[in-house]
Amino acid sequence: MLLPRTHQLLLNAGNVALHIVLLSLFLTCITSQVHSFQQSRGLGLKCRQWSGVQTKVRSAASSSSSSAASSSSSSSSSSVAVAPATHQCTDCGATFTSRNALFKHIRLDNCDGVDRASESPPPPPVRYSVALFFGFHDISPEEAGRVLLQAFFGSDSNNNDENGTGENDRELISSAQSTIARQRHKMVQQEADCPSGMDTLIVNFFSTSEQSADHIARELSLQLANNGIHEVVLHGVRQLDPKAGLHAEQDCTQLVYHFMVPVTWLPESDDIVAWYLESVVTGDCRLPRSTRPARTETPPSLKRFKDIFRSVESATDPIKQVPRFRTLAYKVPRSHHNFCDPEIRASPNHDVTKRIVDRARFLKFHWYHDAASGGGNSGELFIMYEFVGDAFLPQQVRRIVGTAVGMVNGWLPEDYMSASLSHAVVQDTPLAPAGYLYQAGARFHFTELGLNGVRLFDVEDTIRVTEKPERWIQTKLLDKLKSPYKPSPRNASWLGGLRDTVAPEICAARRRMNAPVLSSGMDDGNSTAITAPPEEYGTVLKLLRDMVEQGQWPSTSVSRSSVIGTLADPTRAGSFTVVDHVNFDLTKTKLPKANALFPELTTAVFQLQASIVDDNMTSSHCAVNCNAQFTPHVDSGRGSGQSLSTIVGLGDFKSGELVVEGEVKDIRYRPLQFDGWKLRHWTRPFSGERFSLVWFTPEGIELKEEACLPLEEPSALVT
Repeated sequence: MLLPRTHQLLLNAGNVALHIVLLSLFLTCITSQVHSFQQSRGLGLKCRQWSGVQTKVRSAASSSSSSAASSSSSSSSSSVAVAPATHQCTDCGATFTSRNALFKHIRLDNCDGVDRASESPPPPPVRYSVALFFGFHDISPEEAGRVLLQAFFGSDSNNNDENGTGENDRELISSAQSTIARQRHKMVQQEADCPSGMDTLIVNFFSTSEQSADHIARELSLQLANNGIHEVVLHGVRQLDPKAGLHAEQDCTQLVYHFMVPVTWLPESDDIVAWYLESVVTGDCRLPRSTRPARTETPPSLKRFKDIFRSVESATDPIKQVPRFRTLAYKVPRSHHNFCDPEIRASPNHDVTKRIVDRARFLKFHWYHDAASGGGNSGELFIMYEFVGDAFLPQQVRRIVGTAVGMVNGWLPEDYMSASLSHAVVQDTPLAPAGYLYQAGARFHFTELGLNGVRLFDVEDTIRVTEKPERWIQTKLLDKLKSPYKPSPRNASWLGGLRDTVAPEICAARRRMNAPVLSSGMDDGNSTAITAPPEEYGTVLKLLRDMVEQGQWPSTSVSRSSVIGTLADPTRAGSFTVVDHVNFDLTKTKLPKANALFPELTTAVFQLQASIVDDNMTSSHCAVNCNAQFTPHVDSGRGSGQSLSTIVGLGDFKSGELVVEGEVKDIRYRPLQFDGWKLRHWTRPFSGERFSLVWFTPEGIELKEEACLPLEEPSALVT
């Protein structure tokens, strides 16, 4: 009965011996390669260390082999189960549960030959997750997170000596920061020059020593101080459940920003200050509301300012839902492309520009003064406004504030904020200075739901390092502005520039946009007589009119419909595409249905381009549009070596000019080349019959070899 068991144990012992021999051969090869590599650079010390590793491993291997053989022989007379093998260092006698642990000990622990046979194996590393709440100024969000991580994985006081210096045993698994867009679109990352009063960094790491929030808070604060880092301040630490997998970026449901508006930016600022001192400062807020002195009426300019900000908030739609928390899921996104950094040229047809602003409200007043001045009413009054949303574009909050200041002072039209939020409008917005904006926090509603709605930083087990993080960042910003007793020159300069330069230029551009343009086919702006088209357009125009009269116009694709206004009759208006399959290699592209439906039109369209474009530029595609008013957009995809598109208008219509980045272009029988992939463009309202042709070549489309020969003069078109 014992024979099968004994036979199995002998086989196991043989397998162990074979693996040990193979491992020894492998280490011999590695040692020889490392030895030659190190000798070529004069680093023989490392080679000797690797040789020592080999010797120790061979000794440990032989010990394991002998123990395995002895166990197999003894098992022939007994069926008792064999205990798991341990691996022992021949120098110090320390034992390990795996060969990997033994190799790590030999390589990294600087084994000094001290007998550690009686010592227990080192404890396995434990996974931890902590939330670090911190603020920063005069440094970018990305650099602030990097500095905090470097300090976090620096010295560890659990392993340090009396001077607080030692080696950290933490091993990073992952980290995420609320204000950094790693897994979202880069356009929603916080501006580099925007400070933060309460950012959140969640770190997941391994450690063999016990890690508590209190210990991390003390050690990290000490590390920042020892490194002389004053731009980053730790506000608190909270230990998280590593199994919960909280992610600072993905699980962040709201970001909060505060803007400190100097009261001097508003009209009748002296009346607002007097009202504040009378009804806010002198009123005893500790008394019940019913017994407080009645406040005087709020100044009209302050009420108007509040109403402008409230108009920015997203409306609620009980039908449409987005993946957000509870009632936030019913907020409707609005296009904020006009409040984005103009250098980005954000287009309203890009989803990232459609943002949700949950709150744009007055928060509180802040009276800033210096105690050394003797107190009293000397100082400057700031109005704190809070902006809460799913994410914010670069310069979005500052441009909303700049627009509101221009409107409340009467320098911008009353409807300028609502017009700027329309997806059909592209216009400039004034930019407020950056020194008054800071990030004030982040919300994690789905996680806070399990905490009875309490914010992460406000939970009882959060170790607080500073009690008032917001006061810290406000003091930093206001001290930097250097305007404790009077409006700073920076304030006056920006406000004067808005009044005298920026706002007038914005209003002038708006008037130009809405002014009638004399079309090339009209005698004057009010004339109803439209001249006949040039001869070369006759064939294409006749074919297009026949399609409309017969109701044969194809349906418009979903993607193109998203940038076209409402079509009165889809069978007589819309947009479709044809391709030049004669001169271009389209083997990898599916031909559109319009090529088969309208072969005569397809041929005529590309012959027309050859006859009206001076440089004989040929294109593979042509978008054919009828009575389609395009909203501001940029073309999708990229051009194939052809960065310019060619557009021309046909038919009897008034207005309907093409607008490219605010410049109005009359395209009626006037071909225009422009970069539709980078420049925002749209159609002005028109009346009458309006066709347009847009020739372009997408990326990956190449001319056939025979089409690369010199072009001949195009034959006369039949009219």
